Amino acid sequence: MKRILALAAGLAMLAPALPIRADDPVPAAAHQFQSLDGPIVAERVLDGLSQPVAIEFLPDGRALVLQRDRGLVTLADFRNGTKVDVQGLPKLVVFSDAGVHDVELHPEYAENGWIYLSYSEGEEHHSTVVLDRFRLEGERAVDRQRIFTA
Repeated sequence: MKRILALAAGLAMLAPALPIRADDPVPAAAHQFQSLDGPIVAERVLDGLSQPVAIEFLPDGRALVLQRDRGLVTLADFRNGTKVDVQGLPKLVVFSDAGVHDVELHPEYAENGWIYLSYSEGEEHHSTVVLDRFRLEGERAVDRQRIFTA
């Protein structure tokens, strides 16, 4: 029993060194993994993203991708591999756990076009979390409104 506990403790100490990081390179070719539910194929569909932390698909097939370390909201089209940074958003604070947090479409997005974005605002070590909403016109955020400031 003591050997099992010692082995478990040793493996637990090694565990933080083992995970794959989000910014590790992804193989260019498709790679197949086995899961309990069957095979999963991982394929690189877009290059040049840096620490993506959230994604929200738009009805037209494009997606809003939040890039943590760059503090950017990127409009990406995985079908053709193109991406462009959304203009018209405030400068986002990026340090420690501050930065971009999440992006969500309004439940009635098809009717009203509202997109909600939570992020950190302020200066390094002196920031607060805010929630804004905006609409997209092409690649630009318009009609931005502050909903909440922590």
